[in-house]
Amino acid sequence: MTVPKPSPPRGWYADPAGAHAWRWWDGERWTDDLHAFSTDRSAPLTESLAAERRAARRLVPTGLVLVAVAVVLGSVLRAFDVTWLSATWHWFGHAVTVLKQGGSASSLPPAPVRNQAISVLATFVVLPLEVVAVVMVLSFQYRAALAAKALGLPQRLNPVFGVISWFIPLASFILPWVAWSDLLPRSHPVRRQVLVAWVVVVGIRVLSLAAFGAATVSSTLVGVCSAAQIVGVGIILRLLPAIVTAVVDVHRIGAGEPISPEHRATPGT
Repeated sequence: MTVPKPSPPRGWYADPAGAHAWRWWDGERWTDDLHAFSTDRSAPLTESLAAERRAARRLVPTGLVLVAVAVVLGSVLRAFDVTWLSATWHWFGHAVTVLKQGGSASSLPPAPVRNQAISVLATFVVLPLEVVAVVMVLSFQYRAALAAKALGLPQRLNPVFGVISWFIPLASFILPWVAWSDLLPRSHPVRRQVLVAWVVVVGIRVLSLAAFGAATVSSTLVGVCSAAQIVGVGIILRLLPAIVTAVVDVHRIGAGEPISPEHRATPGT
């Protein structure tokens, strides 16, 4: 007796009817959800996909390890830096009050001085790790956006602007998520993971600011903020590899390239 082959997982596959498009396979049948793709010959798709894969290999796992080390080390340093955090918070509040009352910056008292050892570690170890990790994330995002654009996926943001959006006040809480979502076709299930990961990223950023205010209350609250950040990074470490893999695989499917064995069979055959 012939054992039937298991159906490939649900996802976007080259349309079995021959259309130059992706069609959604829900795990049991083909749906009517069809998304056309095209290639931009001014930037060869094969080069875009190769650059995307190189950026993905740099990001996972190297970039993720750097993020984890930077956050954990930063959290440890923060635990020994509560006094400076509290003093800085009070100094900043005093500075705002003085400036609102028409005072000048020269009338402010000196800013609190950070412990030299902690300052050196934060400046020459934690910060460089964070910068390198962010560069890896943005490099993959940019390369993947170029590939998605060449494949005809709708892009609400220009690839360059998608990178710049990380540094725009307020907009940086929304637009990077838009840029990452658009790396995948509409209705793709991994888009939900992108949203979850982005909510966690925003939470980690907010906790960094909250730690300053928490230092004025107790060192325990600072520890709680730091612990929550570490948990958040753990969630990112779990989600991001799957997101990056999904983006790379979907783009290769759209270009007609062979990928992992579970995607090689045509669903329904």
